[in-house]
Amino acid sequence: SDDKNITVPGYLRMRKDQVIRLQLCVPLVGTEIARIDFYPDSVLMIDRYHKEYVRAGYSQVPFLEKQGITFYSLQALFWNQLLLPGNKSVSESDLKKFDVNLDGTSQNLPVTYKNGKMLYQWQADRTTGRINELDIDYAGGKDAKTSLAVKYSNFQSVGVKTFPATQNYTINTNATQKAQNIKMNIVMDQVTTDSNWDVKTQVSDKYKQVTPEMVLGKIMSF
Repeated sequence: SDDKNITVPGYLRMRKDQVIRLQLCVPLVGTEIARIDFYPDSVLMIDRYHKEYVRAGYSQVPFLEKQGITFYSLQALFWNQLLLPGNKSVSESDLKKFDVNLDGTSQNLPVTYKNGKMLYQWQADRTTGRINELDIDYAGGKDAKTSLAVKYSNFQSVGVKTFPATQNYTINTNATQKAQNIKMNIVMDQVTTDSNWDVKTQVSDKYKQVTPEMVLGKIMSF
């Protein structure tokens, strides 16, 4: 974010339709220092160093609720899948809602979907259908614009499917007082299907509940 560049070891754990978990650890030591859990009904952020946490529902953030951004939208991003805002999944009958440009000779085919002020565009491999890129653009009032760009690479075999072990996320916005740019690069050493972990995170009574800004600010200052 801005001039801050932070690299930490950690884990991305996902259980379909139940949780997306990002765990950040202390370099070299490996002890967990922060955790973000996305559940279908809420988000949990834990700052273990300061013993603070945040728990909030998606409906408590008006922008997310208005644009239909839910757990399932985020899940589609991390799982490298198509998404329909407000829908739990994309069925075969939903495919007619997307526009596909078959013109040209590029290996990537643009697949688009427009929802209010949000425009989604995926780049899908012409041969395999695999999603290689995603761009989401939001056009607000007074020329305010926000965009999310996602690039997937380093696909690894997981059973009969492949999963992008490298995921690059970039957010640009001019909707704040100054233009801002945030990048998150997830580079996985390995992709496994180990299920020996708990879905729900239990928060200790010793932790204090605070606002999201306080937790994120302290994590970024480590």
